Amino acid sequence: MTNFNFLKSDPQFATFADTAIQAELVLPISPAFTATGSRTALEFAVKWLYSVDNALERPYDDKLVTLINTEDFKDLLPIGLMPKIEYIRWATMQLTAQRRLLLTERGCRWRICTAL
Repeated sequence: MTNFNFLKSDPQFATFADTAIQAELVLPISPAFTATGSRTALEFAVKWLYSVDNALERPYDDKLVTLINTEDFKDLLPIGLMPKIEYIRWATMQLTAQRRLLLTERGCRWRICTAL
């Protein structure tokens, strides 16, 4: 049982329910996998929200940072949720930066590292 099992009971959440559940289940095994899974679930959920809410106008770019920083999107969120969304985004950026640094320290070419 996870915090996200309720998503499976409603078909409209099918696009991100399994991703959210899996992200939580791997927490004891790998916090890094949990972070990346959480970001994936967040991206699916945000894009789902844009697809079902006609009041939300899609911005010029469909990157997560752009989608979550429109005023219309922020206005939909309950108080206190935006810092949590930003934390997920920040944590995955930190993981990516650490991975690039490790690969660079191991003698990896910069061109390969930036492709990760």
